[in-house]
Amino acid sequence: MTRLEKSQKEFLYLLLNKNEALPIQTIQNELNIGRRTIYYSVNKLNELFFRHGIDPITNKRGSGYFLTAVQKQAINKLLLYYTSLKNLSPKERIYYLICWIMYPKASVHIENIVELFDVSRNSVFN
Repeated sequence: MTRLEKSQKEFLYLLLNKNEALPIQTIQNELNIGRRTIYYSVNKLNELFFRHGIDPITNKRGSGYFLTAVQKQAINKLLLYYTSLKNLSPKERIYYLICWIMYPKASVHIENIVELFDVSRNSVFN
């Protein structure tokens, strides 16, 4: 599973919230990131989109980057998946585990925790 970096998430949310193409200069100013970071984010996001059958981010020459309505709809579904338990911070995982162990519906095993959070066994023990 691919974990999105902060700059990639911010870039994606910026595109999702705009209905017009955004020039690189506007993206740089709004997110306070460099041109290379934008290119890197576009490449990483497009790789993720490809794996999930979503068309790549469009770059209209002279206008900038944008997403179509169909892309936005598919990405919103994808974001719901990526905001699952697998993307919690370590501290959030601990809080979740405490609640889960205090009120289990069934026995809690290491394998369940590894699968739920998509972490290694060593992470669980730590």
